[in-house]
Amino acid sequence: MRFFRPLAALALGVLLTLAAAVATSPAPAATQVKATPAATQIKTTNVTVVMREYSYSLSKNVVPRGRVVFTVVNKGDLGHDFVIGAVKKKTPVVPPGTRRKLIVTFTKKGRFLYLCSVGEHFFHGMKGYLKIT
Repeated sequence: MRFFRPLAALALGVLLTLAAAVATSPAPAATQVKATPAATQIKTTNVTVVMREYSYSLSKNVVPRGRVVFTVVNKGDLGHDFVIGAVKKKTPVVPPGTRRKLIVTFTKKGRFLYLCSVGEHFFHGMKGYLKIT
């Protein structure tokens, strides 16, 4: 029994020394992740969309890939919405005299149909194409 007490005390001392060494050692350096050029250079384009019966007027019909902020203004007498179906984005119905924002990130080039989904507005010509370059 006398033999185990000094051995237990020695083991406890070693464990306490190791714990103190770990607690006082400096933390490992934080890993830094560099942002990719594409992630830091996402282009934002602003487009104003004016809605009337039964038409749209866009300030730009051709925009580069990236983030597009649409400011949708209803200058008509009826409620309208602005839908870009291929990317499943739309505004709520915008009452006359009001505006809404719609933010869409386009990652692919192409022509994207936009339209009004209210009633039969689409069939009366309330549609068009936005070209993404």
